[in-house]
Amino acid sequence: LAGRHFDILAAIDEFDTPKGKRAILERMRDAGGLDFAGLDEQVEAFKVERTGCNRDLTNARAARDAIPEDAEAPTEHVVVTDLLVARDKLKDENAARDTAEMDAKRAVEGSHKAVEDTKRRLAAIEDQVSVLRRDLSTAVLVAATSLAAHAAAVKAKRIDLAPADKAITEAEAANERFHVQETRRGHIKAANKAMSNVAECNDAITDLEDQKKAKLAKADFGVEGLALSDDLQTILYDGDPLERLSDGQKMVAFARLHAAQNPT
Repeated sequence: LAGRHFDILAAIDEFDTPKGKRAILERMRDAGGLDFAGLDEQVEAFKVERTGCNRDLTNARAARDAIPEDAEAPTEHVVVTDLLVARDKLKDENAARDTAEMDAKRAVEGSHKAVEDTKRRLAAIEDQVSVLRRDLSTAVLVAATSLAAHAAAVKAKRIDLAPADKAITEAEAANERFHVQETRRGHIKAANKAMSNVAECNDAITDLEDQKKAKLAKADFGVEGLALSDDLQTILYDGDPLERLSDGQKMVAFARLHAAQNPT
C-alpha cells in the first residue's frame, strides 16, 4: 500500500467530511451503474400525480357526502310539460265558461230592462194594455229562461285546478330529488375514479422502486463486502454503515476500496 502512495488515514479523515463522503458515494454509484436520476424523476412525477388523485378523491367524497342519499327519489326525469298543457286546457275551459256566464248575465240584465220598459209603456199607454201585457208575458218568459241559463252557467262555471296544481308540484319536486341524486351519483363515480388513479400511481411507484432495488442488488463495486444502502446514501461494509466501523475496520475497508480502484 505504501508503494502506491495511498494514505489510508487521510482517506478515512476525508470520508468523515461531507464533501469526501459525497465523492466516495458518487464513485461507488458510477462503478455500480446506479444512476437512478431517470427512475427518481418518474417516481416524483407519479407522487405528484398521486397527490392530485388524492385531492380529487377527497373533493369527490366531500361533494358526495354533502348530498344526503334519498333512497325514494325517482330514478327518471318526470315530464311536466303534459301536466302543464292539461292545466292550460282547464284554464281555457274556465275562461270559456266565464264568457258564457257574462253573456248570460248580460242577457238577464237586458231582459230585466225589457220588463221595466214594458211596465212603463203599460202605465203610459192604457189603450195598448193587451198588447203590452202580451209583451210583458213574453219578456217575463224570456227573463225566466235567461235566469235559468245564468243559474246553470254559474253552477258549472269553475273547474277545480287543485289536482292539476298538486300533480305539477309533485312532478317538479320529484325532478328536483332526481337531479340531486344524479349529482350525488356523479360525485361517487368521480371518487371511484380518483381511488383507481391513486392505486395506479402506487403500483407505478412500487414498480420503479423494485427496479431500483433490482439494479442495486446486481451492482458490483469490485470490493468484497462493500455495498450501498437502498437509498444510495450510506456506504455499507459487511452490512454495517461505514461510519459505525472501528478505525481498524475502516482501514481494512479503505485499503480494499483503494486496491479495487487501483489494480496493479
